[in-house]
Amino acid sequence: MAPARRFGFVLLTVCAVAAVWLWLFSTQGSTIDDEPRVGSDTESMTLRGSNPVEATAPVRPTADATREEQPAAAAEKLAYIRGRCIAGETGEPLAGCTVKLRGFHRNSSVVARFPVPEDWKQPKPIETGPDGLFEFAFDPPRANQWSLGIEAKGRVPRTGRWGLIEPGFVDDLGDVEISKGYRVRGIVVDQFAVPVAKVGVRVRNLPLPIRAGMAANSSRSGWSDEQGRFEVGVPIPAGTWSIKASKAGYRHVEPDVVVVEEGTGASDLRVVVRRMPSISGIVVDELGRPVPRVDVSVKLARSGSIPSDWTDKDGRFVLYAIDREPQPVQLEIDDPGPCELQDLPKVYEWGTRDIRIVLRRAVSVGVTVVEKRTGKPVENYAVSCWSNRSRSSLQRDMRLGGRHAGGKVTVDKVWRGKSQLQVFPSDPALLPSETIEFEATDAGAPPMRVEVERMQAVRVRVLRSDRSPVPGTTVEVIRPGTRRLDPRRGVSDIRRGRTWWSSDPKFRPPLLLSAGTTDDDGYADVHAPASDGALIVRARGPHHLPRIEENAVLSPGVEHELVVSAGASLAGRVELHGIPVERLGLKLRYVATRRDGPRVPLQADGKFAADGLPEGEVELRLTIRNTVRTEHGGSGSTIVCEPPLAKVVLDETRAQTIECDAARFVPGRLNGRVYLDGAPATPARVLLIADHWAIGQFATDTRGRLTADGLLPGRYRLQLVVGDFKVGPGQRIDADGYFTIEPGKTATRTFHLVRRRMRVRIVEADGETPLAGAKVFVSSRRGWSRRLETDEHGWLTIDLAPSSKVQVYVRGRNDGPVGSVEIPKGRKQAEFTLRLAKR
Repeated sequence: MAPARRFGFVLLTVCAVAAVWLWLFSTQGSTIDDEPRVGSDTESMTLRGSNPVEATAPVRPTADATREEQPAAAAEKLAYIRGRCIAGETGEPLAGCTVKLRGFHRNSSVVARFPVPEDWKQPKPIETGPDGLFEFAFDPPRANQWSLGIEAKGRVPRTGRWGLIEPGFVDDLGDVEISKGYRVRGIVVDQFAVPVAKVGVRVRNLPLPIRAGMAANSSRSGWSDEQGRFEVGVPIPAGTWSIKASKAGYRHVEPDVVVVEEGTGASDLRVVVRRMPSISGIVVDELGRPVPRVDVSVKLARSGSIPSDWTDKDGRFVLYAIDREPQPVQLEIDDPGPCELQDLPKVYEWGTRDIRIVLRRAVSVGVTVVEKRTGKPVENYAVSCWSNRSRSSLQRDMRLGGRHAGGKVTVDKVWRGKSQLQVFPSDPALLPSETIEFEATDAGAPPMRVEVERMQAVRVRVLRSDRSPVPGTTVEVIRPGTRRLDPRRGVSDIRRGRTWWSSDPKFRPPLLLSAGTTDDDGYADVHAPASDGALIVRARGPHHLPRIEENAVLSPGVEHELVVSAGASLAGRVELHGIPVERLGLKLRYVATRRDGPRVPLQADGKFAADGLPEGEVELRLTIRNTVRTEHGGSGSTIVCEPPLAKVVLDETRAQTIECDAARFVPGRLNGRVYLDGAPATPARVLLIADHWAIGQFATDTRGRLTADGLLPGRYRLQLVVGDFKVGPGQRIDADGYFTIEPGKTATRTFHLVRRRMRVRIVEADGETPLAGAKVFVSSRRGWSRRLETDEHGWLTIDLAPSSKVQVYVRGRNDGPVGSVEIPKGRKQAEFTLRLAKR
C-alpha cells in the first residue's frame, strides 16, 4: 500500500489564546492547556445542515420536535447539538454527566464584523438523566466558535470544538463513551527539593475528542498548593502520557511522562522544576510615558514555544528563558500596541535588568464613510488599516467594528509613512471600499472621506431541466479574476479583508460579492453591483452539478434563471471492519483527467450516497484523517489510501450501487522497545514515517517501551525525537530499516538506534585556507537537514548525524553541493575535509 499525503496541513499555533483560556477555565475547573485555538481563518470551518454520520444512540427528541415548542421565527435561528452519554465498560446510558456548551470569540476580524449581541447568554449546562441524553438548542452568534465538555465523577472527560456554527446546524454526536479513569497526583519541588506552589501540572495528548479527528482540548491539569502537592482535576485514562509543569520562571525537568496502568492507576509523581533566568525592562514612548499592551518576545531561529510577555499598565515586561541551555538573545516586538514597530538589534544576556525600549506613538486619521451615489452616512462598519512597513499580516485584521454616528470614526495606530485603509460595511448590500493608500506625518493624516457602493437587490431562480425548482442551493455572485473559475473551488470572500496572494502582479483572484440560498421555490436573494457589467453567477448544491454562467448581467426587478443538470448518482456501502468512521471519507478521482471529484461522507454503518456527480469513470478511494501532535504544536492531513476500493462508470441515465470492502485498511498496532546507544530511549518521542506522511508523536515510558495504535497498514520506519523537544522541534534520529504493519495485526519490534557525530572541515580551492563563518546547508535523501555555520577554522559539527549520505551546500556557491560525506558503517564518529572548486 502506498498512502499519499494530500493538501490539508493546518498549522496549530502554540500560543495560548485568551479566549481559549476563558473556555478552559469556565468549563474544566482547574485546567490549564496549551492546545492551539481554532485557526484564525475559521470561516473555512463553516458548518451547515446536519452531520453526515448517522447517530448510534436510541430514538431521542428531534430538532423538529424541539422547534415545535419555539416560535417559528425563533426556531429558524436555532442550532442543535445532541448526543447520549454511555458507560465505556458496559455501553449502558450514563446518568449524572455534566455537559457544558460554551461560545467564545473566533478572531478579532470576525468580532469586528459581527459583534456578539449584548443580551446573548451562554447555554445553560445540562446534567444527563437515566437515559444519558443531552441536547442544546441555541442561537449561535456569528463571531463565536464553540466548545463542548462532558464530565462525570470518576470518569475520563470528553471534549469537542466547532468553528462557525450557523442557524439550522444540527450535529448528532450519537453515543459518547465515558470511561472510568484514575487519579494522577504528586508533589512539585525544585532542584533543591524545596516544594514549589502554584505550578500547573498538565497531562497532555489525551484521547479526549468526542469524535476521532475532532478539534478538542486534549489536556487536563492540576495546581500545586503551598506544600507543592497537586492532583489533576479529572480522572486520566490508562496509558503513557506526556506531562508538563508550567509556571512563569520555571522549567520542567522531570519526569517526562506519567504511566497510568489499567486497574492500578499511577504512582504518585515527584515533579522537578528549576528556576530559569529572565530579561526584564520597560517600554516607554518618546515622551517617557509607559506604554501598556506591547507584545515583547525573544527572537529565536526555530519553531515552537517562544518567551514573550505583554507590557503591564506601567509598561514593564519580564521574559523567562525556556530553552534547556539559554543563549544570549535579541528581542523583538510582535505587536507595538499604540506605537510604531521598531527593530531591536541589540543582543542581551539572560539576567539583564532594566532594559529601556523607546517607541514612537502612532498617529491617527479621521474617516467618514458614505454611500457612493447618495452621500448618505454609513454607520455600521469595521476598518482595516496597515502600514506598508508592517511585517505582520495581523496588522491587517479588522477592528473598530460597530456603529459610528454620522459615519465618522477616528482610526488610531496609524504609522508614519505610507499606509493603506479599507472599510468593511456590515450591511451585505454594501461592498467594501477600495483599498486607499495615504501618507501620515507627525501631524497625522488629512481627514478621509471613504465611499462605498450599494449593490442592487436581484433574484436568481435555480431550476432543473424539467422546470422544477431546486431548493437549498447556494447562489454566488462573483467578480471574475485573471484565471478561469473552477466549478467546485471556493472563492475569496471580499468581506473577509484578505484575498489570495500571488507574486504575479497581474494576478487577480475571483472575489465573492454576494451569496444566498434558494428557498422551496428555487429563489435566492442576492446583490450585484450596478457598475460591473460582466459577473459570474454560480449555483452549487448537493444534488446537482455546479452551474457557472459567465458574463452574466443582473438587473433589479428582472428574474435571472439558472438551469442545472442533475448529474450522475452513486450509492453503496463500505464494509469497515471496525475502522472508526469518524476518521474516514470517500474521494472520487476521475480516471481520464486524474482530477479529484467531490468527497463523499460515510455513515456509521459504512453506507454512502451522492448525486450531482459529473459523468465518467471514477476510482473510489478511502481517505483517513491523520494528525501529528508534537509537544508544542501539530499538523493535520488527509491520507488517500492506495489501491482504490473500486472503479465505476458514472452515467446520468442510471444510478450506480456498489459494495466495497476496506479490510486491507484496518489499522494495526506496534508494541516496541526503543534503545539509544544501548540504553532505553527516554525522555524521547517517536514518529512513525510512511512513504509521504507521519503518525505520532508517541511517548516512550521510563523503560523505552512504546505502544502505537491506529496505524494504517503499510511499511514504516521509526524516527526518534530527542533533545529539547518540549519547547522546539527537538533533534531526530532515524532508525535503520523498515517494518510492516499488517491489517488488524500487532507488530512487535525492538529498535536499536545510534547517536552519530560528524565533523566536516571546508577549505578554499587551495586546500589550505579554511572557509570561516560560511552559511552551510546539509541534507540527506530521507529529508533530514540542518542549517549551520563554519567556525573560524572552517569546521562544522553535526550532532545526531544520519547514517545515510549527507550533501553539503555553501551559500553563495550555486554550482551544486561542495561534496557528500557518509559515516562508515559500524562507526559513531567521523571527520571529513571538503575542498571548494575553483571559480
